[in-house]
Amino acid sequence: MDLYLIQHKEDDQLLNQYYQNTYKRHNMNKFRRLVYHLPYDAVDIRFNYRMMWFTTGVAALGLSFVHPALPLVLTYDFYLLLKALQILNQTTNLIVLDGTKRHVMLNKLNFLGYETAFNAKRIKLKDIKYMGLFEN
Repeated sequence: MDLYLIQHKEDDQLLNQYYQNTYKRHNMNKFRRLVYHLPYDAVDIRFNYRMMWFTTGVAALGLSFVHPALPLVLTYDFYLLLKALQILNQTTNLIVLDGTKRHVMLNKLNFLGYETAFNAKRIKLKDIKYMGLFEN
């Protein structure tokens, strides 16, 4: 009998309840083993990206009223907004463990921040390199 498992039985029940609610909320009943789901909604990500474009555009417009050459100051900001498209395209919103437990399947957002159809391409777990924990 494992004493640790007995002591943390409530934790396991709480985690199982959380994942069951996540399955129901995102209609993921077809996946047996969910490993990760993006905690942010794709709608919020798209809205924030569009607001970044809007505020940078308003700033460029305001600067153009002061002097026609001043919007060039924001060239680097527009470059970063375009590079954010690449980051959106690499954002994984769903990781599912394959039934064999030797592969995972990834689903990513497209470059505009919309969720793509689930791709059943299997990636071997042994080919994944752990880079450490990243926090925003």
